[in-house]
Amino acid sequence: MNLFKLNPPQRTTRLWLGLSLAFAVLYGYLFWRKAFEVPYSLQEDARQHVFWMQRWLDPALLPNDLIADYFQSLAPTGYKALYATAAAFGIHPFLFSKLLPPVLGIVATLYGFYACLRLLPVPMAAFISTLLLNQSMWMWRDLGSGTPRAFAIPLLLAFLYYFSKRSLWPCVAVVVLAGGFYPHLVLISVTMLWLRLLQWRSGPRLSRCRQDWWQAVSGLIAGILVLLPFVLLPSPYGPVVTAAQAQTMPEFLAGGRQPFFDSQGLDYWLGGKSGLFPVLNPVAIYAGFLLPLLLWRRRWLLLQAAKLAPLGQLAAASLLWFLAAHRVLFRLHAPNRYTHYSVRILLAMAAAIALVSWLEMAARSLQRGIPQLWQRLFSTLMAALLLGSLMLYPASLHRFLDVLYIKSDRGALYAFLAQQPKDTLVASLSREADNIATFAGRSVLVSREHAIAYHQGYYQQIRQRTLDLIRAQYSPELSELQQVTQRYGIDYWLVESGAFQPEAIEQNRWLRQFQPEAKPAIAILASGQQPALARFMPTCTVFRDGNLALVEAACLLQATDSADG
Repeated sequence: MNLFKLNPPQRTTRLWLGLSLAFAVLYGYLFWRKAFEVPYSLQEDARQHVFWMQRWLDPALLPNDLIADYFQSLAPTGYKALYATAAAFGIHPFLFSKLLPPVLGIVATLYGFYACLRLLPVPMAAFISTLLLNQSMWMWRDLGSGTPRAFAIPLLLAFLYYFSKRSLWPCVAVVVLAGGFYPHLVLISVTMLWLRLLQWRSGPRLSRCRQDWWQAVSGLIAGILVLLPFVLLPSPYGPVVTAAQAQTMPEFLAGGRQPFFDSQGLDYWLGGKSGLFPVLNPVAIYAGFLLPLLLWRRRWLLLQAAKLAPLGQLAAASLLWFLAAHRVLFRLHAPNRYTHYSVRILLAMAAAIALVSWLEMAARSLQRGIPQLWQRLFSTLMAALLLGSLMLYPASLHRFLDVLYIKSDRGALYAFLAQQPKDTLVASLSREADNIATFAGRSVLVSREHAIAYHQGYYQQIRQRTLDLIRAQYSPELSELQQVTQRYGIDYWLVESGAFQPEAIEQNRWLRQFQPEAKPAIAILASGQQPALARFMPTCTVFRDGNLALVEAACLLQATDSADG
């Protein structure tokens, strides 16, 4: 079999496609093993974007819950419709979020394979690109989350495939789907359609192809229609934080909940939440940076047959919106949303094309003075070594499926809370507050996981709640504790052992940013004063789970300082 033959027989293409799908299925199976390993487990981001969907199974859950209402308002319509449909068939949203990622991985593999074939019709290159892309997707959390971000790469690959085929209505359909699942892709896709109208043969000029113009105009109309609701119906939790405001907020600085301005210079533009590039894995994906050099040296026969314009148009469109998002920070959301998925696709395909071109060049260099049998043997051996090293790479890692799955052993606590009334409200400054709404189905007043500072109408309420909780939890005055408990209608306080040591705040970067309340709380603890909550915990605790104590608010409200023993 000639590994580098252009447009080989369909049988050969199907063989490489089958191998690509086999690895997609394998990685999906490994993910499912991880996802279903323990009863109380869920991907980290699903605690934001999926937890509120429990309301579809039981409308009485999470009533008048600010956090649930906010994240429900953020969910794109297509994403909500898909999960709602699954819930209508009795599939729990948490279960669906675990079943969905491997399916999306297979969809991405199919579109990625055929999209790469459109660029270079060598099936081995298509296999390598899908292998690298699958490894990249499963070494980061987005695909495994089952959240809107999980749809970004499959949708972008679908658009790239139809875009390279110049298929009008499939391109428009993907634009519409992107608006329902990951709206950032609408801007990238429509821009790609218009960039194709620019042609650079012997100087820049506009395309005269009627089909290209029809696609560009149709895509623009579809993009406007799907994005119009975002313009006409702004978030009820606005306004969005401005760049000037964010630069003064500890939440966006180093050590904050969303460290956007935590670096300077090239680091600011290239890495982190503000930068162009995501974390790049696997290592072989870096070979994609060699492709421009190989294109510059026109000796590579395979590259002379490649049609790489779509990759350039994807790169240009993504970069344009990345810069635009920086220019109007944060009205177009985080700038990295426009490049992180594109970069993974671009580098995976570029790396595959570069590696296969290098192999082909090496194979041709062996043709001089060597029998044909030896030529084939050496070519096959080099290809086997390359493919083997790529396929076995995950086995060399300490941890491959780094999808940030939360696995909790607080089942007893969740079971106790689940038995309480459905409008129960828990107040806590511990990290366990992140999980209560998810695993117990009961509302929390605040939690670090849900303290997102983009929409000020939402975050100012979260910030004020957190300030009040810090003041109440660490105040020596019982009246202060009772006042906050009554104001918010708190039913239980969840307190972690060690919470009344100064280190509990000093070493907690999230709590330290809530000034002016954090410093006085540290001073109270350092002085040896005992907070009222600590004094009444022994008599008002109704449940314990390891180092966590659940304190009944009704008991605190009935307490008096004179009864303090």
